[in-house]
Amino acid sequence: MDPARGSASNESPESGISGNFRNLLASVLGYLQARFQLFGLEAGDAGKHYLTLAVFALVALVALLFGYIFLCLGLVFLVVHWTGWHWEWVLLAFAGVHLLATIIFGALAWRMIGKPFFIETFNEFKKDQEWLKTRTKSL
Repeated sequence: MDPARGSASNESPESGISGNFRNLLASVLGYLQARFQLFGLEAGDAGKHYLTLAVFALVALVALLFGYIFLCLGLVFLVVHWTGWHWEWVLLAFAGVHLLATIIFGALAWRMIGKPFFIETFNEFKKDQEWLKTRTKSL
């Protein structure tokens, strides 16, 4: 028996505070390694999922575009059939309407670009900063 500790002197080198700390650190690192491995597996699955989703969305967008083009062409020929006008003039009118819509909605979008977001949140941050400045000056 070790007279200073009151216990047997056959303690392992892993006992004590440093041994416990090493065991705790090894456990935490093992836990983190397992979590990172799980994250890597799930990130790979999520990447495949989102890539598939992006491809499907792109195909749907292309199909929508072609559908819209064929709808417009069908409407052009329907107007030509009903009115007897030349198809070139009707097609030019459709193009003009689309160009006008592009200009209008483009101008609206351009105007919205300058509009700031989260105004109230930024105002609250400014109030908090001012409060912290006055608080630290009084200390």
